[in-house]
Amino acid sequence: MAPYKCSDGEWILPMATFNRRLATGYCAYLGFADDVSAFGIVDRDPYDPASAPFDDRNLALPIGFNFPSSCKVAELFEAKFLQKTALEWEAELEAAGLPCAVIQTWEAWMRDPDARAARIFAEVGGEVQLGRAAWVKSAGEYPDLQPMVDGAAAVARDRAAPPPAATAPPRQRPLEGFVICDFANVIAGPACGRMLAELGATVYKLGPGVPQHGPMVMMVWQAELHQGKHSIILDAKKVEAREVIQRAIKAADVVLVNKMDNQLVSLGLNREALDVANRKAILLQLKSHQGERYTRKSNWNGYDPALQGKTGLMTRFGPHDPAAVAREGAGAGVPNFHGVASCVDYLTGSCPGRPPGTSAAPPPHRCPSNEM
Repeated sequence: MAPYKCSDGEWILPMATFNRRLATGYCAYLGFADDVSAFGIVDRDPYDPASAPFDDRNLALPIGFNFPSSCKVAELFEAKFLQKTALEWEAELEAAGLPCAVIQTWEAWMRDPDARAARIFAEVGGEVQLGRAAWVKSAGEYPDLQPMVDGAAAVARDRAAPPPAATAPPRQRPLEGFVICDFANVIAGPACGRMLAELGATVYKLGPGVPQHGPMVMMVWQAELHQGKHSIILDAKKVEAREVIQRAIKAADVVLVNKMDNQLVSLGLNREALDVANRKAILLQLKSHQGERYTRKSNWNGYDPALQGKTGLMTRFGPHDPAAVAREGAGAGVPNFHGVASCVDYLTGSCPGRPPGTSAAPPPHRCPSNEM
């Protein structure tokens, strides 16, 4: 994973180093699959011990390429990306289901027409600021944000209000007794599931036996991110596995996913399917580009590093030239709290009405909603 200069002098960041499908997909789409094969690079199951001799030149483990292999593939990418502008590449690759991002500054992100249309940013009192971090989908269209008037008085009034009366004995942890079905992967989604577990929920992590992400992602990173969860490994293509998934969904209070809309449909985890299996379940969907309003980019693919490039985090600590900037890690970690907090509010009765939706873009947004 590295940024590449485009024909307009701007930079594009393709996301191809974490996932086998994306690595092979990029090579096929950009037209140099045969070249990569000629370099001696293979595509083999990274979880098969017989593949170990190829670990440093395996498309299924691109993050582990040896230096010669990395340089040869990077030269192919470099020449290809010089053929079009960064925005042209971004639109084309996202349409092909290949996540990427134009690297830009925070100021450029604030001016982005799609970010404005999605209400990720809002104009309040003549100044542009981040939009709503949470919303209730069933409430319909929200009014424009307004400047706070006499904020000190409002804070004092809230502090003076008596606390709500307890309606039940206090729990040791607020989500004890609630069940979460966690279908998320990589970092942002599993971190959200771990927070729910730490708050007392029973979290069942359901995942594939042979994932597209390599062992570094699915084993090393997950050792931390799946603490406190119960793991269920299954093949969703099998009838028996589908039955297990349906039983889990029927018992769930929250279904956690970081999949795109079309993936939810294919997995039977979209809102309409959940309404048949378990209408009370909250769908907590993590996506990269969606805001309060749905736009043409709302279903674009995304990874944490891509959003760091898109939202200006990569240029925050250095010059615009991506070759010289440092990458700030775990950009999606803290914003997960918006999704978790919204679920806690709803499950514990602090937030009446239908379950909420939340947005933390930028960085990436979180959308728990009973009506997704």
